[in-house]
Amino acid sequence: MAALPRVHQAPRSPGKAMVKETKFFRKQADKAERMSRSASDVEIAQNFQNMARAYRAQADVMKAKRKAEKKRRDA
Repeated sequence: MAALPRVHQAPRSPGKAMVKETKFFRKQADKAERMSRSASDVEIAQNFQNMARAYRAQADVMKAKRKAEKKRRDA
């Protein structure tokens, strides 16, 4: 079996990656909320709502970390 070629990624700045990840988590939260509204089962709808809250919380934590890092760099 032939080995697959390796994919080399260019190094990224940590701040830029976090912005994309924060945006990703917020989009996932929006999707989870939409899914909760379309779910016919109450328990499933609640699970999607919980998932949306968790995604938003994770995005908020990442945003706070980014803000703290920027503050340290500027100081």
